[in-house]
Amino acid sequence: MAEVNMVGGNGPVAAVVDAAAIDAAVVGAAHVPPAAQGARPPMRWTPANSGFVLRRIYEPVGKGSRTDKGFKEVHVNQVAKHLKEFSGDDVTATQVYNHLRKWRQRWGKVCKLKDLSGALWDEDRCSILLEHEHYLGHIKDHPKDAEFLNRPIGCSLICWTTRLKGGATSR
Repeated sequence: MAEVNMVGGNGPVAAVVDAAAIDAAVVGAAHVPPAAQGARPPMRWTPANSGFVLRRIYEPVGKGSRTDKGFKEVHVNQVAKHLKEFSGDDVTATQVYNHLRKWRQRWGKVCKLKDLSGALWDEDRCSILLEHEHYLGHIKDHPKDAEFLNRPIGCSLICWTTRLKGGATSR
């Protein structure tokens, strides 16, 4: 215990301070283990990891599993396990599931844009094409769609899936 003199609003104040307790509190706060800090940092998905997950999750579909209501938990867990072995990263089934949700949203957006009036699907470039005036009008109203129109779509796996399912007309 140590006595510390502090200056308060009404003059000097004497307080008894347990220096060891303060040191323990400061040291303990500085060395909190990562698991105790809360959620893990977000995973950085590389194109290789993303492609690995999409190819692995498509295997049950090729074998006849129905995915109209989503992927089964056992398949997502299996893909997470394989990705962990493939990349060496600590990957959870929840991270894989959320990544698949992202790709499902992107696929839905591509299907919606392919159905736009005047939109053409270019199989060779894997892109949705609009005439310049139609493109400008659409982008003015929907700026986030620019990444999918009149340019090759970011992931060739979308095109690969389209070809496996029978071409650009099927979804």
